[in-house]
Order: sequence, then C-alpha cells, then structure tokens
Amino acid sequence: MIDAPSPRLAPPHKLYPGFLPEDECAALLASAIASHAAFAPTKITTGLDLALRVSSGLQNFGALQESFQARAKRCLPEWLAALGVPAFTPRAIELGMVAHGDGAFFAPHSDLLRDGETTGPSVRILSAVYYFHKEPKGFTGGELRLQYIDATGPGARSVSIVPENNLLVIFPSWLTHEVTRVSCPSGAFDASRFSINCWIHRATTSASHSGEPG
Repeated sequence: MIDAPSPRLAPPHKLYPGFLPEDECAALLASAIASHAAFAPTKITTGLDLALRVSSGLQNFGALQESFQARAKRCLPEWLAALGVPAFTPRAIELGMVAHGDGAFFAPHSDLLRDGETTGPSVRILSAVYYFHKEPKGFTGGELRLQYIDATGPGARSVSIVPENNLLVIFPSWLTHEVTRVSCPSGAFDASRFSINCWIHRATTSASHSGEPG
C-alpha cells in the first residue's frame, strides 16, 4: 500500500475532460438507460446502508465494460505518473456503473478494499470516476468532494469537482471523498448522474510472495 503524503496538502487528483470519443460516450448513456431494470441498490462493505449511501448500480455492462477496462489498462502508466505513484502491474481492474438520481449521495469514505472473494489478495491503489449524462443536464449537485489530506470533521477543507459529461477524474484510493446530494427534479432515470467507477488493484505482498499473478 502506498503511503499518504505529508499533511497540509491539497488532495492529489487529475481531470481528463473529453476522455472518450463522443460516440463511445453516447453508447454508454444509451446502454445505461436501456439497462434501467438491471440496476440495483448499491451497498457499502457491510451491506445496504441508506444513511451512508443512496444510488443504484450495475456490475456488468457487457462489451462496453470490456472496452472501458482495456482503455483503463492502456492509460494506467500515465495515471500513475500523474499521481506520483510507482508503476506496477495491475492484479485486477474493477468496474461498476452507478446512477445517482434525486436524493442520492455517498457519505465521506475511502476506496481501500481487500477483495479476496473476487480478485484474490489485492488492494485498491488508484480510483477513477468517469461521468456521463444527458444534455442538457437534468440534475444538480452530485459533486465529487475530495478532502484535504489533513482534513477531519464536518466542514473540512475539500476540492469539489462538478460531474460534467465525458469527464474522468483520477485520485489515490486512500483519499477521503464523498458524493454530495443530487437534485433531479424530474425523477426520471434517464436524467440521472451516471458514472463508471474504476479501481485499479495491486497484489498484496503475500500474494506476490505466493507466486500468484501480480
């Protein structure tokens, strides 16, 4: 696991506007809307907790998922360099599509996770969030709020990123962040704040020593 930088620093992150070709962005939106019935309430590591997280997710979005995963793998060296993280071979690239409708939010948290059930002994190192939605935007709010490294408690210093169409944001998985509450007056699913959450896993020391793929 990488060490957090010294305190009193702004949260490390980088923005990539226009991350996908326009036709691929449009295809993701069409796929999300067509898959409405397959979206299920999202959970945290301890299960469903509507006091901490309200949204719906889709774990498998077919060929578009495979294409996004391949692109993330190609971009990984650039992403790691941008955040000053030493290069490594990813053990897994974990993806999920999420929809935030009216009243949705995600309380402050970090993405660190060991996932022995699905990816073997590994840990999330880098998080990426890709935003897409209908134009004109049918919602407000839903900012990604990245906390300053030495920030604690309500009202702590943070950087807020507005979810714009076809924007990708990367940051280290240990960084505390949240999704502010979404307002979507129409209540329509196709007006939601859509995103693809992407986590790059690195093998743990024990996995590397065991001779498992890293």
